[in-house]
Amino acid sequence: MKNLKDTKINPHLVIWSMIGILFLIVVIRLIIWNIGTKSDFDPDNISDDFDTEALDTIYKVNTAKIEGFVDDGVTTVLIIGNDPITDKSGDGSISSLVADKTQAQVYSAGFAGTCLAAMNSVYSDEYAADAFSLFYLTKAICDNDYSLQDNLLNSGAVSADYASSIDVLKNLDYSKVDVLVFFYDANDYLQRRNLYDDNNPLNTGTYTGALRASARQIAEKYPHIRIILMSPYFASIVDESGNYLSGDTTNLGCGVIPNYLQFSIDVGNECLFTVIDNYYGTINEDIASEYLTDHIHLNDKGREAIAVRLAETIGIPE
Repeated sequence: MKNLKDTKINPHLVIWSMIGILFLIVVIRLIIWNIGTKSDFDPDNISDDFDTEALDTIYKVNTAKIEGFVDDGVTTVLIIGNDPITDKSGDGSISSLVADKTQAQVYSAGFAGTCLAAMNSVYSDEYAADAFSLFYLTKAICDNDYSLQDNLLNSGAVSADYASSIDVLKNLDYSKVDVLVFFYDANDYLQRRNLYDDNNPLNTGTYTGALRASARQIAEKYPHIRIILMSPYFASIVDESGNYLSGDTTNLGCGVIPNYLQFSIDVGNECLFTVIDNYYGTINEDIASEYLTDHIHLNDKGREAIAVRLAETIGIPE
């Protein structure tokens, strides 16, 4: 009988054995991979539902850090803007819907046909509507001086309908205003208001300049007020032939509507105010026909959708 110590191991046999084992493992893995796992995908199912993620940016004011601030226990909201506010008043209006949902005291000051940004970087009576754009309204609030707006109303240079909204602004006690909402539709886009000025970030003849200057002066004068910007929702352009062109892709010279949204978010993050994305988060191109009466104006369903988003941001009591 041979001694085990004299037994020699054939290295070739070892190598071929290892190759055989590896080959067997590969074959087994391929078989498992081909079997796969059960999928819930139904190739016969057709869905028109697509998820879009809202680009909201949320900031709140810590009133506890504001010296001398006393909360009166009532949530008071002021909404400043253009047509979405003025298209309907009373029951079913955005301010009424928000008030019902939040139990807040909601005031609105709307100026139909205006833009957030002024037409000109320096005010001129040749374009009197600029006095009712966002910067000049917030300046009047902070200075408690509405002489520019009053003079234009008295002269008949602007719509007499603006008078009631100016009265709302005049008569509010801003020490008790908790939330100031800026809400303009896509009129800045349609009226070709420039987005920015590289040489002057506070140029009120640009969208970001007017927004930045307005937010800064409110924050300085009334630091307890939380600012919320409701971004534009989807809108279309109606060309000379009556065709609808998408505001998502049609550049009129200053960008497309998503550019106005993105620049708003940038300014909001800089100035620490809330931006509610209505473009992707409320009324996008795919569903616009259900929420608009035409290419830009809200119907009742549209106002309800906007009011829900704003109410959730302000806070709905339990």
